[in-house]
Amino acid sequence: MQKRFWKASRLFEIFAIIFILAGLGFLTIPYFDKFKCRSKQSEARMELLNLFSSEKLFFSNNNHYNDLESLKKSGMIQLSEKYYHFKTTQFSHETFIIQAISKPNSFSQKDIWSINQNKELKNLQNACPYP
Repeated sequence: MQKRFWKASRLFEIFAIIFILAGLGFLTIPYFDKFKCRSKQSEARMELLNLFSSEKLFFSNNNHYNDLESLKKSGMIQLSEKYYHFKTTQFSHETFIIQAISKPNSFSQKDIWSINQNKELKNLQNACPYP
């Protein structure tokens, strides 16, 4: 009689543990989505900071800024474009603006970042609405 009681109570404990773990799993899904979205945005921020450094290096040698296509051709930069496309939206001898625009399948909405010659990194359109 005691063996049956112990077997039933162990089975109940196992189901209780599974139920608690499943509940915790469902509670963490929104946080995981937030983390995934922010980690994709880190590609844009890091790549824009690298491009800023490349532009500053080019400026120190040539006394003017250049567009990304020319920097690619010269071998100064290699872009990792997993989630974003990078392009120079504006440049002159003394100014530049580079944008990172999300690829269509990377986010549910468009995500756009930019950086200028003063190292002002801005999120122009945020695909991660989480605070």
